[in-house]
Amino acid sequence: MEFRLIDRIRERTAQARDDVRLGIGDDAALLAVPAGQELAVAIDTLVEGVHFPVGTAPADIGWKALAVNLSDLAAMGATAAWALLALTLPRPDAAFVDGLADGFAQLARQHRLALVGGDTTRGPLTLSVAVHGFVPPGQALIRAGARVGDAVLVTGTLGDAAAGLRCLQAQMDVQTSMHAALVERLNRPTPRLAAGPKPRKPRPIRQRRLGRAPRAIRRRPSRSRAGARASRPRRFPPSPPSRRCSTTPNPASRRCR
Repeated sequence: MEFRLIDRIRERTAQARDDVRLGIGDDAALLAVPAGQELAVAIDTLVEGVHFPVGTAPADIGWKALAVNLSDLAAMGATAAWALLALTLPRPDAAFVDGLADGFAQLARQHRLALVGGDTTRGPLTLSVAVHGFVPPGQALIRAGARVGDAVLVTGTLGDAAAGLRCLQAQMDVQTSMHAALVERLNRPTPRLAAGPKPRKPRPIRQRRLGRAPRAIRRRPSRSRAGARASRPRRFPPSPPSRRCSTTPNPASRRCR
């Protein structure tokens, strides 16, 4: 039964990626990290009755289990690539697994994320998802990078998920349209990957034409020798000073000055 459930998950979450050398079906996945990238990894566990209410739709559980992990990658400024899923079920339930996998895949396809492996077992309903993403070296947004005076910005609307939970618990009375929107924010949060920093593109290298001197050392065209002689006088080295000698009968006493 376990292998049939795994096959159903694989069929519904299939996502082709060139960097996945070997995915679901073996003892381990074989993955290729692109050159010039660092690997960012995050994991979260969701338990029924703690992280999502009892009776939540399977598709919403699958979406949320992936979304909370993608939010961690977004916080680091990383791009999503792969995921692992560990699923604990009280009993084998093909319909539940189909719905969960469909919700997971719906969000995964938006970010070209491939599910490359995982595990299934029996117990209280629990999901653990580990996500892997890429970030250029030195560009990860870490908590220690915050400085006094930095601006703190948020995306979306704060408090929607908490209000949606209170609606389900009948602790908050709102209009019908608002009720559905708040519950949707609780069950299907939006990971803010698109709001993260864009990778810096390397500056292009300017190509120089062969046979042409760089602009910094380019020389003016030389004039002809005749024109050079005519335009400026020719300079000669100064002649040595003349010497005057006194004539005396004795050569040894001859002096020059």
